[in-house]
Amino acid sequence: MVTSTQNLHFFSDSIGLYLQTGVLFLLAIPLAIGSFWLDKKQNLYPKMRFVLERMMAYYLALQLLKYGCSKIFKHQFYLPEPNILYTPLGNLSKDILYWSTIGTSYTYTVFAGLIEILPALLLLFKRTRLLGAIIAFGVLLNVWMINIGFNITVKLYAAFLLGLSFLLIVPHLAKLYHFFIHQKLLETPPVNRFINSKRQLLIYTIAKFFIIGCLLIESLFLYFNTPNFNDDTAARPFLHGAYQVQVFSLNGDTISSSINNKKRWNKLFIHRKGYLIRQTMEGAMQDYELKYDLSKQQLLLRDYGGNKTTLDYSYASRDSLLLLNGNLFGEVLRIQAKQLNWEGLPVFREE
Repeated sequence: MVTSTQNLHFFSDSIGLYLQTGVLFLLAIPLAIGSFWLDKKQNLYPKMRFVLERMMAYYLALQLLKYGCSKIFKHQFYLPEPNILYTPLGNLSKDILYWSTIGTSYTYTVFAGLIEILPALLLLFKRTRLLGAIIAFGVLLNVWMINIGFNITVKLYAAFLLGLSFLLIVPHLAKLYHFFIHQKLLETPPVNRFINSKRQLLIYTIAKFFIIGCLLIESLFLYFNTPNFNDDTAARPFLHGAYQVQVFSLNGDTISSSINNKKRWNKLFIHRKGYLIRQTMEGAMQDYELKYDLSKQQLLLRDYGGNKTTLDYSYASRDSLLLLNGNLFGEVLRIQAKQLNWEGLPVFREE
């Protein structure tokens, strides 16, 4: 549960972020009025439109490229982790349920990525910018509704991107209305590009393709640097998986799985992002940040209070048995757990 103090922080869809957005909106009103007044005096609108349109188009293209690539390479919708697979369906939040379900399909995530990359590329060039904005508006409207329907915490940012795509369409609404409703072409005066010589055109072209190159590098660098172009097939960390706890000893007392004890572990999971997650007999989950000291055969754990501890481990691959011993924040544990063959369940992975 997020506390009221936490809500004042500026993370996705927090109260603090909404307040910050409201303040920026209020500050934008006098700036807009001032710009309107200057435009009447000095006719600045064509120049402002020229600059703002390209700023919005390039920024929107960058975000669509980044999100599209993250889907194609399965970095956004990755295969569900073992702790998700062993959580009862009714205990999963709607956003985790949606995220995990989409992650099981490689075909759909690639498709979803391509329909974001297509308008991104169209937005980069003047002749195709309107078409790119229209496609982007449809794509982002769907994304925004998914965020609302499944309570995914990027609603405000998705609305912002949706608004950018709409603003790129607004200057062409009359032309679109005449084309689709009256089936007539409405001639509109060209916007002055303020390029009056071959030298200016050369500088503009070089700057444009330099910016496009930067956008592509920003979108693709992570995957070429890793390299990881399909996270479904990427190597998983050491001990990654789900484990059924067979023997559980707490402070020297062995606790049977048949005893109703809230501290008795039922399963433990090693998450790909560096977490050890314990599941009690009642189904409650507790996670710890996890690092490895392979030379000492120790798991280095840290809770959300910043407290650190270590557990000694040994793993027998022949029997798929994991043994843990140590002091877990004041409680002496001895655990024997058998790795579960969760990857063999065909329902969780698209063939």
